[in-house]
Amino acid sequence: MEIKLKWRYAEGTFDTKTMELISLPARAVKHEKDAEISIQTYNENGSKGWNLSIAEIHLGDIDSSNALAAEIVRRFNEFPEELKR
Repeated sequence: MEIKLKWRYAEGTFDTKTMELISLPARAVKHEKDAEISIQTYNENGSKGWNLSIAEIHLGDIDSSNALAAEIVRRFNEFPEELKR
């Protein structure tokens, strides 16, 4: 399934069959409360590009927020490509 992102400083089209999600954990040292889920982009040469944040997970507890974000990302990335829309 093709999705379009149209933000103020970035826009593009992503195919949910091939895109990869990453989890950016909240850090207690920086007093962050939300873990983030981002789309990992790649440059033309195959190196990693931008991380485009699409969701924030806030459960009131840093460890729980990080665990849920990591589990969502794991399930999305491990889901068989042929079953994705």
